[in-house]
Amino acid sequence: MPNYYEILKVGSDADFEMIKAAYRTLMFRNRCHPDLGGDKEYAQLLGEAYQILSDPKSRQKYNETIGAPVPAPDQRRRVVRIETNLMIAYRKSESNEVLPARLADISYLGCRLQSQGMIPKDEMITIEIGEHTIQGWVRWNRMFHPNNFTRIYEAGVEFLKGFDDIDKILPLMDES
Repeated sequence: MPNYYEILKVGSDADFEMIKAAYRTLMFRNRCHPDLGGDKEYAQLLGEAYQILSDPKSRQKYNETIGAPVPAPDQRRRVVRIETNLMIAYRKSESNEVLPARLADISYLGCRLQSQGMIPKDEMITIEIGEHTIQGWVRWNRMFHPNNFTRIYEAGVEFLKGFDDIDKILPLMDES
């Protein structure tokens, strides 16, 4: 029996929204859907995994069948992340100033931003991606030097509520 959690790249403790976001991300962003040039058999396997794991009764029966071990937190990501290179804008909570940043990756739960200025930890920010506005908390930040003359600041943002419209911003990512 296939491991549907591995197929969707989620942990066995993933909730419905995470499973839905993973399925949509794999099927459409990674172009696994046959209409987008993907492999029909792999797309069917993704659909089967989604169908089983998104229905509570089917999922419980599946978990009992396979024993559903929960991977250690350091051995898995909670949700699928999409690497991007999209320029976006953000605002800090205490300011209406719009600042530029690069969206390095995004998932249902959060994103990683890169900017020319430090985004303070525990800061509430509003991110604008096209016509979408997402609020979140900066959970970590760091600085690195890609070369001797450049400083880049990076911040991990946890969204206040899950962002399951990643497929709606895909055209923006393809344009960048």
